[in-house]
Amino acid sequence: MQSIIFYLRKSIKTIRSDGWDGFFTKFKRKIRKYFKKNTDLNSIPYGKYYDFTEEDLNENRIILNKRVGTLDIKTVNWFMPSFSHPMGGVLSILRFAKFLKSKGVENRFIIYNDVHNDEKREFENAFSKNAQDLFDKEKIFYSFKNDISLPECDAAFATRWDSAFSLLRFNKTKAKFYFIQDFEPLFYPAGFKYALVESTYRFGFSGVVSSYGLYEEYKKYNPNAIWFNPTVDRNIYYPRPIQKNKDKDIIKIVFYGRPSSERNGFDLGIKALSLLKKKYSEKIEILSAGEDWDEKKYGVDGLIKNLGLLKSLKEVADLYRSADLGLCFVFTKHTSFQPLELMACGVATVTNYNSTNLWIFKSGENIVLAEPSESCVSSALERLIETPELRSIIIKNGIETMNHFDWDMEFERVWNFMERGTFRD
Repeated sequence: MQSIIFYLRKSIKTIRSDGWDGFFTKFKRKIRKYFKKNTDLNSIPYGKYYDFTEEDLNENRIILNKRVGTLDIKTVNWFMPSFSHPMGGVLSILRFAKFLKSKGVENRFIIYNDVHNDEKREFENAFSKNAQDLFDKEKIFYSFKNDISLPECDAAFATRWDSAFSLLRFNKTKAKFYFIQDFEPLFYPAGFKYALVESTYRFGFSGVVSSYGLYEEYKKYNPNAIWFNPTVDRNIYYPRPIQKNKDKDIIKIVFYGRPSSERNGFDLGIKALSLLKKKYSEKIEILSAGEDWDEKKYGVDGLIKNLGLLKSLKEVADLYRSADLGLCFVFTKHTSFQPLELMACGVATVTNYNSTNLWIFKSGENIVLAEPSESCVSSALERLIETPELRSIIIKNGIETMNHFDWDMEFERVWNFMERGTFRD
């Protein structure tokens, strides 16, 4: 009964935000996904899509070896998935595409997953909304099953592990790049799926890698790579004005809660927060955002209020600015946007220890790192609640850390790498 009520509330929310057309589009997508699991690119295997031959590898190698000297880049093909609500990774792709446009580059977007007509409308609306200056239907191609002729280009990008199989077989380009934002083999347990994703790192594509730690991982497979430091849009993510006597108010905690994503440690988070809530009761308020889920199903009704998937970056930033503490996890080898956004908004943040992120996260200085147990995470949050002086230090240094990075500066380095074809750190 609880699940029925949850899905009824969720349906009403979708109708209010997206209208009946949006509701039926999402409903039909879920039905197709249920009955056609083997045609979803996220379920392995899908027919011949993931299969590749020695001939594919050799032809790809020929293209990679042809490049000599500086490349004059006027056109770029992006192999990317469709989306209806772009997350940080998609927004980074669009942000870099806008930067390339400022260099006189024409961007083409090759949507490689299976997209039905109603989903095309939803995707194109989302694309237009989030990248109006890039949106042009004539420059969006739907290439599922390779059933259309794709335009030649000077450079082409894979943007996710499954897109690498499309780029492997696409040879009408002078250079191939891999826009990497996570160590994606860890999306799966060790086995065939892990090995299949890992194999894409040996295709030889030049790496454009988000964060130095992840760059160090990709270099083990292909030394021809460059990193960019992930940052945030400071027109959106900025701290609230300083408020005096804040320690006398109820402490508000924001949790990035996504039960569908193992790497975001949802179960650990709700256990630690439940422990904290039982100790502090009405002295703290705990809000979760990032995904729709039912508080009753997870046994935290009355302890944690879930706001679900927020519709705009402004809503996200406003929520963060209203908070005192932030909690988020990432257990794969990359630097997630959530702690960076929280830091930029002036929130004292707790996250898990992850050696890949020690290039930016300094525990006790600009963030607090916790071991992955509910008691350790709860204790880290408790330290910040009980020690306003520490909280102030973390907030001040977190803001200063994020002020050091600038998207244009980072992308300029990447652009030089793309033109030259090599980088030495």
